[in-house]
Amino acid sequence: PRDVHAAATALDPDRFIPVGHSMGGAGAVETARVAGPRVPAVVAVDSLTYAAVYPRVPADRVEAAMASFRADFAAAVRATMEPLFVAETAGPLQHAILADITATPREPGTRALGGLLSWDGARAVETCPVPIRCLNAQALFAESAGTPYLDRLEIELLSGVGHFLQLEAPEAVGAALAALLARVA
Repeated sequence: PRDVHAAATALDPDRFIPVGHSMGGAGAVETARVAGPRVPAVVAVDSLTYAAVYPRVPADRVEAAMASFRADFAAAVRATMEPLFVAETAGPLQHAILADITATPREPGTRALGGLLSWDGARAVETCPVPIRCLNAQALFAESAGTPYLDRLEIELLSGVGHFLQLEAPEAVGAALAALLARVA
């Protein structure tokens, strides 16, 4: 978040809206908390609504997840990511996305996961000083029922897509993001 804020400060816009997909949603929320009044809203793309990840995961579960990723990174990535695809987008795109993710060096990928799982998402969302707008995959949203702070999020659902909606339906996601951003005063 501080790097994003530093880059925005160097570019010197009057305001900017952090947008983050998946793990990036946490970074977008933290950027808003660091950046102050120049950030009027946050946009999280298929992020912040997974009850298994947000809020903070107990330390023993974080360590177990990290151990699994350290033991066989590619297998752990596949096991984690494959359920996030929908039938409409299975096939070559799914294989390409999984290939890209499994090409991530194991240790940075594992540390990033540990950081996300250790992040107190509930506290961060509850104390975020600006509105948080979410664009989520409808097919995966039902799993979000246990997330305690859903009332703090403005959520728009997209059908026929999985977790990588910006790659699965770029035109629809672009239009939905434009509409979300247009509502930021």
